[in-house]
Amino acid sequence: MRAGLPGINVTPYAGDYSLPKSENAAWRGVPPTITMRIGFWNVRGFNRPLKHNGVAHLIKNNRLCLLGILETKLTTSAIARIINRTFPGWCQTNNFDVIAGGRILIIWNPAVIDLVPKDISPQVIHCRAKNKSSQLSFYISFTYGLYTVVHRRSM
Repeated sequence: MRAGLPGINVTPYAGDYSLPKSENAAWRGVPPTITMRIGFWNVRGFNRPLKHNGVAHLIKNNRLCLLGILETKLTTSAIARIINRTFPGWCQTNNFDVIAGGRILIIWNPAVIDLVPKDISPQVIHCRAKNKSSQLSFYISFTYGLYTVVHRRSM
């Protein structure tokens, strides 16, 4: 997955993935295609309403169910207000408590995907995601490195 792509399609590889026998029978030898659109955007400041509208437009036009927003420069209090007003019903997690200025914000549609953050650091948020319709799960990491090579070494 490359940063900047508006969305991707995820299809499990049948050779490395196995389900319990009862679920394998339903496949009839052909793995299902699970379409989930995931996006990333280095928004460079998410404080202005035009940026909120731009992100909402990106989600709607590309039918995204999960979006990583990088370089948000928000406070914890501001994010709750923005999510409730611009993305009603969506969930969010972030790394605002571990680094000043809020570097990584993840928003997702809970009707489509379950997302559980597993590790949150100043540079990376590691998550486990589960598609609600197929019950297939995967791990995804949202990364935004610090400014210098020395600070990025821990990553």
